[in-house]
Amino acid sequence: MTLKIVSYISNYIPEFGYSTAEEREFLPINHPDAKRAAQKALDYDNHIYLPGYIEMTYEDKVFLSSSEGTEDMLFTWWDIIWYLHHFDEEIEYDITLLDNIATLFIMKKETDFYIVLDSYPIEAPQNIRTMVIPQRNFIDVMISAFKEFLIFCKSGLIFNEESQFKSVIELEGKLNSI
Repeated sequence: MTLKIVSYISNYIPEFGYSTAEEREFLPINHPDAKRAAQKALDYDNHIYLPGYIEMTYEDKVFLSSSEGTEDMLFTWWDIIWYLHHFDEEIEYDITLLDNIATLFIMKKETDFYIVLDSYPIEAPQNIRTMVIPQRNFIDVMISAFKEFLIFCKSGLIFNEESQFKSVIELEGKLNSI
């Protein structure tokens, strides 16, 4: 049972085009130009929002992709880690994909997490996909991917006080209790 999580950063600003020489809309955070793309996106949005998406692949099947992008990766990561810290209290939790029509939520059931995605809740209500992942596997992989994202964000990116950055950093201290 292989779960893989990769954070991607927007490399495209509608008014200006691509932020780097790479002509791809998103770059994985381990790409050499990802930091430059992230800083340009932050500059564009007053250092508050960091657009991108979290790719989630399980058993070699892509579950989350660029279609489930968010205008703020900080907000989305905060939601995921907050839920992992509180899943004993909250059975189901909506994950924010800022400015995306898709709805994503995590639900705890016995020893598994159910990840439920409704890509087009208004247009095609039958387009609901569910992925079932053992809790420990999901928690371990998510925490590892979150730590990679934090390292990326702390690598010199400049965030405004109004961004979710401080809230995300505060959650870092709670990782050991998950």
